[in-house]
Amino acid sequence: AVYDEGCRLHGCGRVGNLHFIGDAIVATVNDGTLFRVAISRADRKLQFSCTCGAAHAGACSHAVASMLAANGHAAIQVGINWDGGDPDDNGEAEGALKAPPAAGGSDFDPVPEQEPPEVEEVEEEPEGVIDYPPEKPLLRLYLSEREGMLLAELRFAYYNGIVEFSRADSASSRLIAAKDGKIYRIYRSRARESAAAGKLALFDLIHYQTGYYTPSTDPRDWTLHQLSQLSAEGFAIYGQEQLQSTQARKSKPLLGVTVSSSDEEISCSVQLSVDGVPATLAALIMAIRQKSRFILLSDGSSGMIPEAWLETFAALFATLETKPESNRINFKASHIGLAEALCDIADTYSCDAEFQRKKEQLHTFRGVVPQPLPADFRATLREYQHAGYDWFYFLKEFRFGGCLADDMGLGKTVQTLALLLREKQLGEGQPSLVVVPNSLLFNWQREAKKFSPSINMLIYHGNSRHTYSDILPMADVVLTTYGTVLRDCDRLRTVHFHYVIIDEAQAIKNPSSQISKAVRSLDCSFRLALSGTPIENNLSELWSLVSFLNPGMAGSYSYFVKEFIKPVEREMNETRLDLLKKMVYPILLRRTKAQVAKDLPPKTEIVVYAEMVQRQRTMYDITRELFYGRIKDSLDRVGIEGTQLQLLEGMLRLRQICCHPRLYEIAYGDDSGKFQLLEEELHDAVSEGHRILVFSQFVTALELLRERLQYTGLRSEMLTGATRDRQRVVDRFQSGEGAPIFLISLKAGGTGLNLTAADYVFHLDPWWNPSVENQASDRAYRIGQTRPVFVYKLITQDSIEERVLELQEKKRQLADNIIQTESSFFKHLNKGDILHLFEK
Repeated sequence: AVYDEGCRLHGCGRVGNLHFIGDAIVATVNDGTLFRVAISRADRKLQFSCTCGAAHAGACSHAVASMLAANGHAAIQVGINWDGGDPDDNGEAEGALKAPPAAGGSDFDPVPEQEPPEVEEVEEEPEGVIDYPPEKPLLRLYLSEREGMLLAELRFAYYNGIVEFSRADSASSRLIAAKDGKIYRIYRSRARESAAAGKLALFDLIHYQTGYYTPSTDPRDWTLHQLSQLSAEGFAIYGQEQLQSTQARKSKPLLGVTVSSSDEEISCSVQLSVDGVPATLAALIMAIRQKSRFILLSDGSSGMIPEAWLETFAALFATLETKPESNRINFKASHIGLAEALCDIADTYSCDAEFQRKKEQLHTFRGVVPQPLPADFRATLREYQHAGYDWFYFLKEFRFGGCLADDMGLGKTVQTLALLLREKQLGEGQPSLVVVPNSLLFNWQREAKKFSPSINMLIYHGNSRHTYSDILPMADVVLTTYGTVLRDCDRLRTVHFHYVIIDEAQAIKNPSSQISKAVRSLDCSFRLALSGTPIENNLSELWSLVSFLNPGMAGSYSYFVKEFIKPVEREMNETRLDLLKKMVYPILLRRTKAQVAKDLPPKTEIVVYAEMVQRQRTMYDITRELFYGRIKDSLDRVGIEGTQLQLLEGMLRLRQICCHPRLYEIAYGDDSGKFQLLEEELHDAVSEGHRILVFSQFVTALELLRERLQYTGLRSEMLTGATRDRQRVVDRFQSGEGAPIFLISLKAGGTGLNLTAADYVFHLDPWWNPSVENQASDRAYRIGQTRPVFVYKLITQDSIEERVLELQEKKRQLADNIIQTESSFFKHLNKGDILHLFEK
């Protein structure tokens, strides 16, 4: 079509201004619009340029017309010797355009009835040819393959990339017809081209032939590592997408494993592909034996094997029977650990029930089916939390008990509430029993109301619990304490529970204790344990936990002592230790804060609620009633401004009782619920290897806490206004030489200290000024901190502390920036708010 249209334009006499300039032809063609055409020859190849915008790699109809017009001119036979041959060779040089013969065999004449159009006289140099000076060329590498060899052709582009020269091109310039209607002579810069060619050796390219280079290394390695660097150096890369055998696919290989088993053999069918292109087991074996990271794919291209696969597959292929023709690896039954290792590196795998039974649990939960969260669940689970929730259902499917052993503060409670709510919605059974320490009873109740309010939760605790013991089966979840289970074991044993879930499972660590026996005797379909410290001291604690979760799995206690405790603890037998790990690993899911740091914000703030002990509650209620009457009377008489002193005194006294009643009454002889809770939290945090800051406004509270911790075996440092050589105490804590717990008065240490060795912060008696708390917390959360920081605010249940949190939630602006002092706090309270602080 292009040729025919060119013949028509030539036959109609549309070609004019024909000129011959050196080895080039320029002309104009009137095709309704006047177009400029430039045709040149370099290295026996024609180059075309036309202002019509046609591709520069091929001729347009205007170029065809110009060549036909030039055919009849003497310059073609005499003036331009394009093929280097005899100019008198019948007048038909290689550059001349000759019409093809017609179908009938006669010569084809596109317009036989017309006389050839006249052309202008040839001029030495037509007007309008403009010299374009040498510029910095654009560097281009064209990749191609030849008999398994990777070739890279170097080319240089000028004039905005339109004019291109190769290294083999001897021409120093080229004519081009520009869109502005002018003819330009584009000159090249040989010096810059040579400098660019010299750089290629830096990228493992060696000279192959003029203008062509080839990698000195494996071309697949070269394309993976050097092309990106060449691109960054300014070389434009072309043709990479067309490479086959000399380019490795960058995508990670996908490994699928299908496992079937019999009494004596485990057979694994292997499916391997890269970008959907399969590879055979034979190709994988060859690559591993040759210690090559590249595997041949079925389409002739290559894939890249991850380094982690090399050792694993090398061990498998060296010891196991392989059947490359069927893509199958066979294991002996005793090699179940190796089968697990293969499944562990697989992207997808499936197995039959027999294999599942043999290995008792998958080594990881890659194969866990993601579970939808229950409807109306009012929390967004982080990725690791959703994985834990999925893991619960993995355990349920194979009827195994498991222990979620996440670090403190990673949300074991919220993951469990998601499970309980979905079980209710699925109608799987009721009730489930949750057993917690007394100090966590209110926390569970509050979290359930917050995240899963549709759960019908019955609190089975306290002196009045027997009045509703008969309706336990009507609840979705029964929440109780270890002490209640111990006292009411006979009653609870008569109820079949769907789940029995024990929180702070280290409470049953002594296998011979009455509470351990009581919990193990409960009747249920499924069992779960939650604990940040499942093993605190020795392996007997592990037996107690495993025997609750999966009765019989660890054998009798005497068997466990003989086969595991003595060999591991006394003889340091690594083989038995590995065997023990394989046994318990599938039923124990442990995530530390360091492992899930990417899923955590830099600073996490957590409110923890403490319940007062009975005598503490009595003292609090009496004091609250006393100040309630005084303040109500003062508000009626003199208003809020005149009541501030009484209000401050009342708040101070109630806060002291919330912290520890001995701050208010030195003769008080009982305990504090908040101190009980804090002691448990500190034990957990220290056992996990954390370093901790504890802030309080009351120096007396810190002194009481230090005595208590010393009695329980926890070491601590203290910093108050009376501390001498503050820097020495701080340096000792920062270096790790000092105690793991640092007790600090808010006034003495709330600002100006760098305590980045700590990643846990506890506020024993939070004050109403958030900026003061934040300044104290930021002693740990500041430049130099490399770990997530967890800030715990201890709040006493049903107290003035909880009331102020409610007010701050109700009046959100208070928590943002308004509460800076006590006086500004009072300005934003009305009479109802003040009385609510002191109400029952």
